[in-house]
Amino acid sequence: MPRVDEESPLLGEGDAGLEKRRVGVGAIRYALAGSAALCFALMATLAFGGKVRVSKPEPASLLLGSHESEKPLPPSPFVAMQGMFAYETWTQDHVEHQGDPSDTTRPLLQSMPNFGASVESWETIRTAVHTGLGATGKRKLFIFLRHAQAMHNQWGLHVHQTKSVNDIPCDYKGEGNLVDPDLTGFGMQNARMYVRDVLENGLGKEIGGEARVFASPLSRTLRTTVIGIGNQTALKIKGGRVTVSELLRERIDTRVPFEVRRPVSYKQGVDMQNLDELFRTDDVDASQLQNGDTVGSLTVDFDEDEGVMHEGAKRIWEKQNAHSSKQHDAVLGASKSSAKPTTDTSSLMTQQCFVPSRGLGLAVSERGWCCVDSGLKQKFGPENLFDFDVTTPNKDLSEAKRIERQKTKEPYVCKLMEAGRLGNEGCYGPAMLGLLAQDDVNLTPGREEGENELVSRVRTWISSVFDEVEDQVIVAVTHSDWIKLAMRDLGVDKSWLVPRNNEMLPVIVEDTRPKRATKS
Repeated sequence: MPRVDEESPLLGEGDAGLEKRRVGVGAIRYALAGSAALCFALMATLAFGGKVRVSKPEPASLLLGSHESEKPLPPSPFVAMQGMFAYETWTQDHVEHQGDPSDTTRPLLQSMPNFGASVESWETIRTAVHTGLGATGKRKLFIFLRHAQAMHNQWGLHVHQTKSVNDIPCDYKGEGNLVDPDLTGFGMQNARMYVRDVLENGLGKEIGGEARVFASPLSRTLRTTVIGIGNQTALKIKGGRVTVSELLRERIDTRVPFEVRRPVSYKQGVDMQNLDELFRTDDVDASQLQNGDTVGSLTVDFDEDEGVMHEGAKRIWEKQNAHSSKQHDAVLGASKSSAKPTTDTSSLMTQQCFVPSRGLGLAVSERGWCCVDSGLKQKFGPENLFDFDVTTPNKDLSEAKRIERQKTKEPYVCKLMEAGRLGNEGCYGPAMLGLLAQDDVNLTPGREEGENELVSRVRTWISSVFDEVEDQVIVAVTHSDWIKLAMRDLGVDKSWLVPRNNEMLPVIVEDTRPKRATKS
C-alpha cells in the first residue's frame, strides 16, 4: 500500500522529475557552518550543562537535473538547537509505516509524554528561547504543523501508480475534489483530536499561551488551522488573525491539481476568468522546452531523450499556439451558452468555475473537473480568522540594481518562484510573509519546483520572520516536503523524517546572521 502523504511513489519511470521528488535523491553534504555556529555551540553547552547543542546546518541536497542548479546551496544562517525534543532520538524504523493512517507504531510527537519534549520541563525550552546566545542574540521557537488528512492523501492510498504527472486526475469522489483539495472527514476529526484538543489539554500553556500563527494558502492547511487553532482558547493567536503566507506552500507544480491554489477572490456566477491569461504562452521560451514540460494543455514528448531540441520545440510551439487558439475560441463560444458543462470541453461555461493554473489546461478535460467554484475569501473569509493580504511583487530588476537596493535596505518583494531563485539575500521585507499574487495563473507552467528552490523559499520565510516579527513563538501550518526540508536545512540530520498528518514538530532556531543584516 503506498504512503498517503505527498511523497508517495505514485509515478512510474515515465516522469523522472516527479519520481525523484517522491522517492528522494542523494545529498551532497557540506562542512560545518562556520565559526559563529561553533562558538554558539560551545556557549550553549556551558549554559545548559552539556545537554543542549546546536546542530550542524545541513546543506540543501543536490538534484542533478535539467531544471536544478548544479551547485549546492551555502550553509544556512539558521540553525536548530538540539537536545530538547524526542524526535532527535528517533530512528528510521520509527517512521517506516507513517503513511498508513491505521498505523499506531509511532504516535504523533505531541501525543507522547510531555508533548514530545525530551527535557524534564518545558520551562527549560522557554528559557532556552529567551536566553538568546549566539551571533545575534535572536532565537525563536517554531512549531511546524503539517495539515490533517486531505482528499488527495486518501486518493494516494488507493492508487498504485500513476505513469505521468498529467495522468493525475482532478476528480475523486466528486467533481474537482483533487483541485486544491479540502480535508476528509477523517482529517477533520483528527485535526480536532490531535491539534485542538492537545493545545487545550496543556500544550498551549507549555508553549507560552500565545503565538504568532502563519498558514499556507491551500485549503487543506487553512481548514486545519480553522479546526485545530481557530477553535481553541489555550493558545492565543497574536494579533487575533492568522497570516496567510505564500512562502509556506508545498513544492510548486502547476500540472498537479493538489499543488495549485485557488484565487484570492472568485464568486461563482459573478466573476469572470481572464481567458487570455489562461491560454497565454508568450512567456514560455520554446528553445528551453524539455521532455515532460507542459505548455498550456500539451505535454512535450520528444522522440529522443537528449534534452532540449530546437526543431522539436518549434514543432511543439506551433502545435500549441494553434491548439490554444482553438480552445480559446471554443470556451468563448461556450460562455454564451446556458448548458451545464460536461466532459465535453466545448460546453465549458467560464462563469461556473475558475481554472487555477495554465498547467491544468481546460477546466473540464480527460482529467476531470479541473477548476474551483470559489476563492479563498469566499471559502474561508466568513471565519474572520485569516489575513489574505496580497502585495504585488517588484518589477524584475537587473543584478546591479538589486544589489544597490540591498545596500539601502529597501524592501524587495519577489515573485513566488523568484524567491526560490534569489533566496533570503534577494527577497526581503514584511510583504514576503503574505500572499504574492491573486492566483496561480501566471506561474510558469510545465515543471516542478526544484528541491534547492524550495529550500531557498524556506530560508526566505524564516529570514522574514526573524526580521519582521518580534514574537518568539511561531506556529506555521504547512506541508510535509516544506517541513522535511526545513528541518534538514536547520541541521536536524534525519532526511527520512517526514511529519505525519496533524503532527507538530517544534524546533528552537538560532539566527546566526550578522546583526547588520537583521531589522533594527
